[in-house]
Amino acid sequence: MTALAIVRPANTEQVSAVVKCCAQAQVSLVSMGGLTGFVEGAVTTAQQVGLSLERMSRIESMDVEDACVVVEAGVPLQTLHEFAD
Repeated sequence: MTALAIVRPANTEQVSAVVKCCAQAQVSLVSMGGLTGFVEGAVTTAQQVGLSLERMSRIESMDVEDACVVVEAGVPLQTLHEFAD
């Protein structure tokens, strides 16, 4: 993976700050989830900033009755499946 930079925010406020900074600098931003390689979405160029969401990996809540789970963007699918079982 080649990138201008990789940033690893821990919360939505930090994500917002990165997005604003990249927008002001007119630099493309590529989001990266759990970095498991499962969907091969973490592809960047040397002119782009990678936004790694792996630190945002909390499972916040689960409502079994409504079949709804609230998670942060970096939760790996395997972790979510294990939690739901």
